[in-house]
Amino acid sequence: DEISPGTYAGYVVLGETRMEQFSLVLENNKDQAIYPVTSKADETARIMGPHENLDNQHWLIDGFRDRAPSGTVYQVRFEWGTARKSISWKAVELGEYMRAMLESGGYEHS
Repeated sequence: DEISPGTYAGYVVLGETRMEQFSLVLENNKDQAIYPVTSKADETARIMGPHENLDNQHWLIDGFRDRAPSGTVYQVRFEWGTARKSISWKAVELGEYMRAMLESGGYEHS
């Protein structure tokens, strides 16, 4: 969801492995992927796209590194500025996640 011009946010819930991988796509079109230059990347990796993610690269939220238990909710923020793109994530309270899900009508996990 766009939360301000050029800034988008979504949520990721840590599963029992406490590690979640993700990439982004524009308008559900996998040929318009936004992804990191390396596999299992952190927030500092250079961002590629939008185009097809031929190497299947993903960012990795590592709950072990963050000492976060399974079930922890992370907000992922993607900023698409005129000069550069950036991505970040942080653990949030469950109430914030639930409010966002109610306002947006749900989420999609693939």
